[in-house]
Parts: sequence; C-alpha cells; structure tokens
Amino acid sequence: MEWSRCSVLFVACMIGILINGVSGAEEINEETINPAVISVVAVVGGVIGLVVIVIICAEKKVNPNVKRRGPPDWTNNLILKRELDEGFTDISDGIYANSPNHVTRERLGITVTDAARWNRGMTSGKHVFEINWPKKNNRGFSSCVGVGTSDVPMKKQGRVSLVGEHSQSWGLDMAKQRAIHFGKVQQRLYLPIPDRYFMYVDMDSGTVSFGDDVTIHGRNAEYYGNILTGIPKNSKKPFYLMISMCQPKEQVQVYYRGTATTGNGFNLIGGAPFYEDGGKGPTRPQEQQATVAVAPAANVINVYSMPSVPQGYPQQPAYPVQGGYPPPYSAYQPQGAYQQPGAYQQQGYGGYPPQGYPPAVAEGSHKKKSKGHKRSGSSSSSSSESDSGKKQRKELKKLAKLVSD
Repeated sequence: MEWSRCSVLFVACMIGILINGVSGAEEINEETINPAVISVVAVVGGVIGLVVIVIICAEKKVNPNVKRRGPPDWTNNLILKRELDEGFTDISDGIYANSPNHVTRERLGITVTDAARWNRGMTSGKHVFEINWPKKNNRGFSSCVGVGTSDVPMKKQGRVSLVGEHSQSWGLDMAKQRAIHFGKVQQRLYLPIPDRYFMYVDMDSGTVSFGDDVTIHGRNAEYYGNILTGIPKNSKKPFYLMISMCQPKEQVQVYYRGTATTGNGFNLIGGAPFYEDGGKGPTRPQEQQATVAVAPAANVINVYSMPSVPQGYPQQPAYPVQGGYPPPYSAYQPQGAYQQPGAYQQQGYGGYPPQGYPPAVAEGSHKKKSKGHKRSGSSSSSSSESDSGKKQRKELKKLAKLVSD
C-alpha cells in the first residue's frame, strides 16, 4: 500500500473517531460522564489507529510500483540444458512422483510437511522454471516454493513453511504471500500467486523473482519483481529448486524452461525451445495434461481386465441380481449340457452344479419306483421309524384312557 493511501486512510479514521466522540458526548448526561473524557478517548483511539496504520504501511511490500510487464530481459535468449531437465529426483516419503515433473502428496493428514527437491542444483547463471500449482481445492496452508541446498530436510513435523525455514533455504509461502529465510519474513508479496506462474532464478545476483504465465499473457504478464533476496552469489554449494506442502492429495507440476546464454538461443515468449546439442525441446505445459497414473502394486489381480463370465457362457448382468444371491440357474446355464436342473435344485445344490456331480435326472423322477428296484437302507429305516411311532401313539392313548377312568 502506498503512503498516500495510508495518509488518506488515517485522516478518514481520525474524522470518523472525532465525529463519533462528539455525537456520543452530546447524548451522554454531563452529570455522569464529562465530555472532555470523550474527547480524550477519541484522541487516544486516533493515536492507536495511526500506529496500526504505520505498522501496516511500513511493512515492506514487493515492488508495488513495478511498472514493467513481462519477464526479465535475459529471457529473450535462452538455451536448454539436459542436466537441468530431469525433474524431481529427491522427494519425501510422503510424496509420490507421478512423473519427473509431476508430484502428489500421498501422506494422509496435515501434521507433517513434505518436500521435493529438483534433480540438479544451480551455482551460477540465470534459469527459468514454469510452475503449475492450482489454488482451488489443492494448494494447502503452507505451500512453499524456492531454493535450498541439500542440507534442507525433506520433511518436518507440523504445518510449517519448510522451504525458507532453514538457514540454507529461501522460500515463498504462497498461502501467506510472504518471503521467508531462516524462519524470518523478508518481505510480503503485493499480488496473489496465480495457478500457473514463472520462477526466475538469478544466481549471479542472488535473487529469485516471479511473474504471471507468459504463455498466456505474453509481454503483458504481470512481473512481481525480486521476492527472494540474499542468496549467496556464485555459491560453491549448489542450490536446488524446492517445494514443500502439507495438504493431502496436493499436486504440483514444475518444468524447466531454459538458461540464459550469450550465444544463439530462443525467446521464452513464442520461441521454439531447443537444447545445447541442437535437440528439440519439450512441449508446452498446456499439452502435458496433469494425469495421475499410479502404477498397480505387484501380485495384484486387476479384476477390471478379467472377463465377466467364463469363456463359452452367455453374458449376464453382474450379481447380486434381483431375487438374492446366488443368481438363478438360468443365468448361468451352459449350452449343450445339464439341461435338466430340477433334481439338483431339489436336492439343495441350487444353481449350476460343478463338474464331477452325477448326471442330471428328470425332474420328479425320484418319486417314481421302478419295477424290480429295491429301496436302499434309507427307505427301510424310514419305514421302521414310522412303525415305532405308531406303537408310541397307541400306548399314549391307553395311558390317557386309564387316567380318565
């Protein structure tokens, strides 16, 4: 916020406080509260308001009056280096790498902050990266991006600004819009960070700046200026691009877009990227869809790739079907065999009998007695049981008659 705006805000607050104080003094009985007290309270309130406004306005903002548009001038001549184009290779155990350029936080809960580090560090030169970090239902409370050395831990307990909390890291907390180094706020960002933006790392000057997506806005893209400052220039210890997050299922995509060169190069805006060896560069992120392709675990059967019914059986709807489980026999009746299922259903087999069961007999045939065929022990035992039951009933009748007499 500019100082002129702060002055207007302060004057407006003072006028409002004085008007309220005077109007309040008129309504209050002079015998209870002295009007002078009201005036003193108004003045004290105005002083407190002034202090608060000074604190807010004195807080260092990131170039609120930057008039330039588009990326830095050195992005007019870039070259791709293959050693910097390998993506994330060092990640926390709570992060899953969908691809070298696409990571997802798989850890449940928000009690641990996880980080990911780029494959190759930078000690000198100017480099540009493109970052796709959607805000809606994705970007968490402490989502940070910046640079750090290999000494920075890959995870930490709690929701913290992990990139920027260590003495060897500088980070931008996008949720709070503040630049952090060694746990201290260096400055605050004037504009919110969009879903897709560019990150410009200048190791020659020890700064990191940010700006809008130039692939969409071109030279009219908003440039935020230098946000991270004080990074060691031409350091012997390499600094890596780093990100940290604590939101479950939070996803980030990062693409390396080139390094400044004094030779033949391409323009970041509209130029066809190519490598130092003349090879064609990667496609733009619009053509690289953010798809999550999780590899299936070993020794796990993919039931969706299996046929719904065995080969040779008619296709049927998946069960449970109406009428309960298992499905009716007719749904799985094979062709050419077991055309008489009645006997098996009455004997309790239910649906289609597995191989090895005796051949089917005609339904109701078990009720007919063949001539010359003798019943097995099951029929004789049933007849003997019926005779004994008759004798018991006769004796009970006799006993009941004696009791009645």
